[in-house]
Amino acid sequence: MSKPIYLYITPFFPSEESWRGGFCLDAVKAIMHDGRYDVRVIVTGDGCDYEWSGIKIYRLRSYIAPCGLAPFIFDGLNNKRLMQKLNATNVRVEDIAVCHVNSLSLGHYAAYIKRLNPNAKTVIQLHSSYSLHLDSGRLGVIPIHATLLYFYYRRICASVDILAFVSDMSRRTFGKRYVGTPEGEVREIRSLLLLGKILPLLKLPKQTVVYNGIDTSLFYPNPKPPHEGFIIGCVANFQPLKDHMTLLKAVNILKRKIDGLEVRLVGSGV
Repeated sequence: MSKPIYLYITPFFPSEESWRGGFCLDAVKAIMHDGRYDVRVIVTGDGCDYEWSGIKIYRLRSYIAPCGLAPFIFDGLNNKRLMQKLNATNVRVEDIAVCHVNSLSLGHYAAYIKRLNPNAKTVIQLHSSYSLHLDSGRLGVIPIHATLLYFYYRRICASVDILAFVSDMSRRTFGKRYVGTPEGEVREIRSLLLLGKILPLLKLPKQTVVYNGIDTSLFYPNPKPPHEGFIIGCVANFQPLKDHMTLLKAVNILKRKIDGLEVRLVGSGV
């Protein structure tokens, strides 16, 4: 008897072009190691299907509204394309035991699978303290657009079984921030929207925290250090949220006390 399907949909996964999404690779390997499921990985975006670390990756091209205007307007078309991809890879919806998406923006896929197969467990994994992205696209600064997105994501969250956060801070601040607010501000997000607190509360399903781990087996001591001194490395996207300037200011202070101190930043801009 074949195993039930674990459908893992993510916008980021390692490829020849980029290592972005290494934690998704680790997660998929952990699920495969569990042994209960036939894991199928779908990565949204352009490109061809490929194999990475022994895992078959299926590409799913999705349509995105210009300037991020009402991103839900293409949900029907994108859901249809998902079905086409599943049919092409011999996956029946009724065989899907779990649909796991790695972004709130992909939550409509999980809600769609749940609608077709009520027995499937659906998971949205959220990766930042700004998980409720009401400032989506160039129109995110317009209050009425943010309010529309609030209702949209409220419906998506209410349609799935579980929200999996990558930190307790991400869980605690969900629905209390978006990027348009001052850095670090935690406030009930309805008070920032057009209709204020007369808006209905978010309808949230069960919640859990699943920390992104690091596969330590990939690291080993170098018997011949290629450098002298002390090097601090930081791998992250260059975004205001990451606050690299604080790291650089701290290193500037430490350089007065530690000879040969260096900092090396690796990441991509936005």
